[in-house]
Amino acid sequence: NSRRLPFSLPVAVDLMLQIARGMEYLHSRKVYHGNLNPSNILIRPGAAGSSLLVKVSGFGLSLLQNTNNNNNNVGKSSSSCTSSPFIWTAPEILEDTTDDRMLTEKSDVYSFAMVCFEILTGKVPFEDSHLQGARMARNILAGERPLFPSHTPKFVANFTKRCWHPDPNSRPGFSTICRVLRYAKKFVLLTNPPNSQDATTPTVAPLLDYLEIDSKLHRRF
Repeated sequence: NSRRLPFSLPVAVDLMLQIARGMEYLHSRKVYHGNLNPSNILIRPGAAGSSLLVKVSGFGLSLLQNTNNNNNNVGKSSSSCTSSPFIWTAPEILEDTTDDRMLTEKSDVYSFAMVCFEILTGKVPFEDSHLQGARMARNILAGERPLFPSHTPKFVANFTKRCWHPDPNSRPGFSTICRVLRYAKKFVLLTNPPNSQDATTPTVAPLLDYLEIDSKLHRRF
């Protein structure tokens, strides 16, 4: 896909970190978002236009307000692109057909991963899929995920894939996500031109999987 990327890698990682910090704060207050998608991510220029500032909005609402209305909402996503709202929803929430779905930190992490995919690629998740509606939902429940373009840096692609892992217990929490993204932000600023928008520009990858290191340290201590 030759589509121009919406953000350079340093800016994309910074946006992801700001969203993660907002989510970390919400979860520290025992508030789960339940409706994290691009339409609830507010972005504005920073001081003197030097950076972009992010605010997370729309929290406290269920993404699937009425399961019976899902089929009527196909093609009317709250995101800027036409898609089904359930593409942002964790599979365990999709699978739960009860009226009192339990939102969790890890279900928000899944939604965060889908937002990261759009930030990194400029594409709505599953927009290239030939399946829509209930058939797409079944594929998501079966483990299908969006495909990153080949030029996407492996370390951010692998990080995002960990966040949308089918098993909620295998997804990192937002405290871990923030630690990893702070490391990634420092790394990309040192190794990548801040103003480069060229998707073909080679990106130096970290020598270590910081998310894996953080997980090992967490298990040990």
